[in-house]
Amino acid sequence: MLIEGGALRRLRCVTHTWRSGCNARYAWYLGRVRQSASMLAVKRKRSGALAGGEFARWLRDYVRAQTQAEPTGNVPCDDCNACCRASYFIPIDSDERETIALIPAGRLTRSTGAGEPKWALDQSCGDRCPMLVDGACSIYDQRPRTCRRFDCRVFAASAVGLGTGPRAAVNERVWQWRFDYPSELDAACQSAVLAATAFLQRRADLIHPDVAPADATELAKAAVLVYELFLDPNAGAETDAPLAAAINQQLRTLNEARSA
Repeated sequence: MLIEGGALRRLRCVTHTWRSGCNARYAWYLGRVRQSASMLAVKRKRSGALAGGEFARWLRDYVRAQTQAEPTGNVPCDDCNACCRASYFIPIDSDERETIALIPAGRLTRSTGAGEPKWALDQSCGDRCPMLVDGACSIYDQRPRTCRRFDCRVFAASAVGLGTGPRAAVNERVWQWRFDYPSELDAACQSAVLAATAFLQRRADLIHPDVAPADATELAKAAVLVYELFLDPNAGAETDAPLAAAINQQLRTLNEARSA
């Protein structure tokens, strides 16, 4: 991810506008926005660069992929398979019949949790997805919806890291993404996503348990899904509670729309 040059100047203009309309409490979030932008630029320079696309366009496509029953997102993975080696739990809905038919019975396990899909990929292969063969997904065209919705650019966009362990390889990919900011809209959207990340972390106590992010992946996704609430420079200027209530409602609505 890259924020520099003219794009960084536009981002500074956006954060200046926010600071003018917010009180001291919200200035903390804006500080996190600037800090995250600087951190991401440094990491990008260390890791090399990958074109992530225009930020606002990527954001629109990502939100659409997360909310559609049949995601259509297209991630430029090239030869990267880091997420396939990251020990992710991969649920499979019972109506994904073509996907289930391609997975050997021994690689499927029942998912019995309340409200969860009926199937999941077996995790007995350690950190690696059992359908990863010779470094590539053996069922790519019919891969699970969970996999089709996954886009590691969401971590770069929200400045959320995955730490060490089996997901360290995903982190390496994350810090290589370079977004472009050709317009004020791109810069404003980036600023809003970073502010959403900071709010969700600092005021986790106000996020209802039924929609609260349980890990880094859910935090990054939630920040992107509620970014529109942070486009208003006066958002949260008085108290945090109304903004948190709006976040709770929006996340519930999006969850219900996807499961409908």
